Amino acid sequence: MKALLVTLVLCASPAIAAGPDWPCESPKRAALSVGQMWAAPAPDAASAEAARRPDVAALAARLASRKVPVADLTADLDAFAASADNTALTGLFEATFDQLEGRRQLVVAKIDEFAGAQRAIETRIEGFRSEMAALEKAEKPDFDAIDLAEEKLDLNTRMFRERQDQIRYICDVPNLIEQRVFAISREIQSRLK
Repeated sequence: MKALLVTLVLCASPAIAAGPDWPCESPKRAALSVGQMWAAPAPDAASAEAARRPDVAALAARLASRKVPVADLTADLDAFAASADNTALTGLFEATFDQLEGRRQLVVAKIDEFAGAQRAIETRIEGFRSEMAALEKAEKPDFDAIDLAEEKLDLNTRMFRERQDQIRYICDVPNLIEQRVFAISREIQSRLK
């Protein structure tokens, strides 16, 4: 049920028309908004102040760590919520959201860079193919040059394919971060008083 809710929330968020340069199946989102993930009291100046408290920042860093499953954080959240008011809980969400959204935006930028590098490799491959075709059509073919061009073509083609195999995994990362933000939001909201 939670997975369905996460999917519905994320699909309802504004996406950028990815165009031909976005290598992922999922739509490209420039940024997530707090409103997509947080239905509780609206963040304000007081919650922003709470987000800067050392205890809130430390817990937010732990919540934002993808190494720790959300289910393993319930004790930490329970202990914090026992003495926190709604402003502090909202601040905790803000601090966590900011950290995870910063990471998600960095990953999206790296995916864009990855796609640009793939396009550059494709251009090189086309250049090597053209070079080989021209060398092969020569009246007296230079077989050493043809062999060298073929080696470059093979190397770049193999590199392109290996990198292309990785894109599915790379494209999952923003979605996993978005799901974590939503799950943490639900956990914190369930502890509001």
